Amino acid sequence: MILLDTDTCIFLLNGKIAPETVDRMRRLRSSDIGTATVTAAELRYGALHSARAKANLDRVEVFLASLVQVPFEGVAASHFARVKDHLIRRGRPIGVMDLLIAATALAAQATLVTGNTREFSRVPGLALERWH
Repeated sequence: MILLDTDTCIFLLNGKIAPETVDRMRRLRSSDIGTATVTAAELRYGALHSARAKANLDRVEVFLASLVQVPFEGVAASHFARVKDHLIRRGRPIGVMDLLIAATALAAQATLVTGNTREFSRVPGLALERWH
């Protein structure tokens, strides 16, 4: 499964992804591409705090309806605790929202597609791809 990070979703929503990336997504089965519910929350928050809140929230909802929503649940909570402990002990923590997204991806055994590889690369065992 491919899990889209918030920044990748924003690039897609704004049409700033290269055509070859769009083609790549179209070749995936719809059941193999999703986003964490934490990402969905971030996208909705961003839309609500934009200059065109209603229009942007509508766009976000249509976009999210096309993706599998992967929730943060028990196994993800275990990954969250383990990864947070690991990163804190090494003095290299990441933001809480990113940690929730990473833990969700680990629990789903998904590849996280993000432009923020600098931060997410600190998470042991997290499969990453950069599409933009």
